Amino acid sequence: MAPTFSKINEVSDKTFDHVIIGKVQPQWWCTSTVAGCTPVSQLSENPDVTVLLLEAGKARIGDPLVDLLTGCLQQHGVPEYDWAFQTLPQKKLDGKVVTWNRGKGLGGSSNINYMENLGNPGWNYDSFIKYLKKAENLSTGVEVAAKKATEARGIPIFNGHENGKYSGAWAAPGSVNALTLTRCSAFVGYILPNLGRKNLFVLPEAYGSRIILGDSKSEPVTVEEVEFIQEDKTYRVKAAKEVIVFAGAFKFPQILELSGIGDPNVLKPLGIDVKVDLPGVGANLQEHTSSFTLAADKPSELKDDAPFITLDMLSDPVIFQKHSEFYGQRLPGLLSFQASGISYLSLQNISGKADEIIGKHEKTLATLPLTTSPATKEQTKIQLEHLK
Repeated sequence: MAPTFSKINEVSDKTFDHVIIGKVQPQWWCTSTVAGCTPVSQLSENPDVTVLLLEAGKARIGDPLVDLLTGCLQQHGVPEYDWAFQTLPQKKLDGKVVTWNRGKGLGGSSNINYMENLGNPGWNYDSFIKYLKKAENLSTGVEVAAKKATEARGIPIFNGHENGKYSGAWAAPGSVNALTLTRCSAFVGYILPNLGRKNLFVLPEAYGSRIILGDSKSEPVTVEEVEFIQEDKTYRVKAAKEVIVFAGAFKFPQILELSGIGDPNVLKPLGIDVKVDLPGVGANLQEHTSSFTLAADKPSELKDDAPFITLDMLSDPVIFQKHSEFYGQRLPGLLSFQASGISYLSLQNISGKADEIIGKHEKTLATLPLTTSPATKEQTKIQLEHLK
C-alpha cells in the first residue's frame, strides 16, 4: 500500500504544535544521515501534539537511484536530486567555481561539523555517541585485503568507528536494509513506518522560505508562522509551540536572513527588516575538499573467483548481467555493495614534507592578525592537530 502524504488544504493556514522545516538530504551517499526525521518521529510519539514536516524535495520511495547502493554518484548534478550549490569564484583556487552537492528529498540531514571546542557547549563526541549507538544495529568487518594493505603502511586499524579518533582505518558503516539490500534513508527508517499517526503531517515539495516573527521589539522574539512555497504559490502555517529548522548549512542561514535574523550590514541593503541583530548568521562557512582516485584491476583479473571483489568488475558486461540478476532476486552481490572501509591518513603517512608543512602551519597560527575571530583561531589549532 502506497504511503499517504498530507495535502495542501490540510496544512495551509492551519496550526500545528511543532513545525519542522527540512530541505537538504545527502541521500546519494551510501550512508543516510538523520536530522529532521528523527525529532519528527520522536515528537509525534505523543498523540496529544500535532507535528508538521515541510520538505522541499520529493518523496523518492522506490527510486532505484536512491535505493540501489551503487546509485550514489549518479545523482550528482541532476536537478531532480541535487541542489548543486555554486560558490563564488574562489581566489585561492584561481577563480574556480566549486559545486557543493546537496540532495533533494524526504529524509533530512544533520551537520555535525560544529563541535564543543568551537563554542557550542554539549555538542561533542561523548554526547553524540550515545545517540549513535541507540540508532544503529551494526554488523561490519574490514575486508581482509584492505586490512593487510593498511597494516603494511603502518596505519592503525580500529575495530569500530565509534572511538572518536580521526586518524586510522575502520569498517565503514552504512544504512542498509539487510532484507531488501537497499539503502535505508532517514525517511524510510523514521518517518515511513509512522505515517499512519493521525497527529503527523508530512508535506513533500514544500519549500520552507522564511519564518514570520512577532512584531514586538521585546525579547525573546517569538515565532508566529512559517512561510513556504509549493508549485509557485506561497502559503503559511502557524506554530503553537515551536519551529525547528533542519535545512542544512547552506539553507538554514538563508532562511534566518530572509526572516530578518542576521547581520544588519547584510540585511538592510537588501531591504530586509532586521528583527534580530545576529552578525554570525551565514558567517564562517567552511567545507573540506575531496578528490576521487580509482585503482582499477587489470582486465584479466576481473573474475568471479578473484580473492576479493571490487566495483571494477561491473565493467565486464557478463559480470554486470550476472549481478543484476542477483540483485533482482535480492541476493548479495556487487549491486548491493557499499564501501567496506575508510582510512584517514596523517600527513606523515602520505608526504615526505610533513614536517615542513606542519612548520608553516604553526607559523601561520602564531602570526594570525589580532582581528582574527576566536572561532577561526580555534579551527586553525584543530587543523594543526589533524595534520600532526
